Formats: sequence, structure tokens, C-alpha cells
Amino acid sequence: MERLGYDELTYIFSKVTDADDRRSFSQVSKHNLRVACIRLLKLKILSFPYMLYMKILPASINLVSLECGTHISNTYMELLAQSCSNLKYLKLSSDSEDLFHTRFDFDDDGLCAIANGCTHLCEVDLSWRLGVGDVGVVAIVRSSRNTLTSLNLCGCVNVTNESLKAIGESSCLKSLNLQGCHLITDWGLEYYLAGQQDHSDK
Repeated sequence: MERLGYDELTYIFSKVTDADDRRSFSQVSKHNLRVACIRLLKLKILSFPYMLYMKILPASINLVSLECGTHISNTYMELLAQSCSNLKYLKLSSDSEDLFHTRFDFDDDGLCAIANGCTHLCEVDLSWRLGVGDVGVVAIVRSSRNTLTSLNLCGCVNVTNESLKAIGESSCLKSLNLQGCHLITDWGLEYYLAGQQDHSDK
């Protein structure tokens, strides 16, 4: 018997509405898993198992929303950037107080990879990601300057006034959380307000 192609499997999958049935469909074979991933728009990750790294992310080309509160290495961030260029909602608020995870979590290199690969981000939540600094924030803000409406940097203790200069250049930003960013001073806030004023004058 000839194996069903992607077009046929995609059509079949589109007719499956029950969540449990969709899950069963994806577990039948790697072929079916890829079909299910192609149609995936939102993904909430509790951990980063081997299957996710090797199979799910590379096939999730239409993914627009990713939520993950656990440890993510720069390698995973690079894979995400390469695989999911349509990403719009990136929610990476850390839910871990484990110092081991903090040491091996993504940093500015991972964020720069996202900035290069995902240039239409609308909402970004990086709260309590302790490896996040100015280089990564500036890269994210500038790459999505015309689409970014919400940025959460709560608890990002390495963010300084330099980030505020770039954030001030963003033309669409409506929500900004800087709680716990203790390196930001009044000068940084003035940079931000000056940038926003320039946009309102144009």
C-alpha cells in the first residue's frame, strides 16, 4: 500500500477537531508528527526534551506564539530563530529560581539569534531572565521596531540605560515593564521619553 503524502495527511488532520484525537494522530508516526507540527500556531513548553529539539521545532514553520518558563540554552534559541520566522508572541518569563538553570540559560547571544530570525515580534516577555543584557534587548527592539507593542523586562538586572535609548526609538511600543531593572537611572528614562517624543512630533 502506498504511503499517504503530506497533502493527504494535512487534509485529514484539518478535519480532526478533538484535541485528544489530534494528539493521537501525531503519535502514530514521525510523518504524522511533522504534519501536525506544520499546522501548529501556539506552543507552551514545560521542558526541552530531545524530541522537541530534533522534531517539533524544525517542523513548526507556522508557529506564531511560544511560551516557555524553563531553562533554554542559546542552542535552542538559535534553532527557534531558524525554524520559526513567523513568531510574533515570545513569552519567556522565567519560573525557575534554580541557580543551575540560571547559569546555563540563554543570554544576549540567544536573543540576537531571535532578533535576526524573527523580525515581526509583537509581544516579548523576558522577565527574570538573568542572562539578558543590553546587547540582546537592543537587537530585539531594533529588529521589530515597527511591530513591537509590548516588552516585559521585569527582573532583568543587567539591563541599563543603553537599552532605553533603543526602546525609545520603537514606534509602536505601548507597554513596557522595567520593574527590578536597578541599573536604569533617570538618564535612561529621559532617553526613552525623548525618543517617544520624537515619534509623536512626526
